[in-house]
Amino acid sequence: MTTHRLSIERTYPDDDRYWQVREESGDFVGIIVDCRDQTIEDRPAWFWAISVFGMPQPGIFRGDEWTREDAVAKIHERWPAFRAQFSDEEYE
Repeated sequence: MTTHRLSIERTYPDDDRYWQVREESGDFVGIIVDCRDQTIEDRPAWFWAISVFGMPQPGIFRGDEWTREDAVAKIHERWPAFRAQFSDEEYE
């Protein structure tokens, strides 16, 4: 199995609420969204999800964190386990 690095970039150039996660190949593999204006004060407000089109997404590959940096860290932590579920052929 090939190891892939991830990049985190704004979905829209001038909006800090929406972020996309891409593999070094450029493939979209996840999102990070600022939900502070849609959640109550004592709940984590940054939603993150590893989401690859056509692949199952068990609950351990999405969640809420208190900060964007925590959401980024969680995606980096969980990505190897997500990717390990599939052979290179299945993933392609």
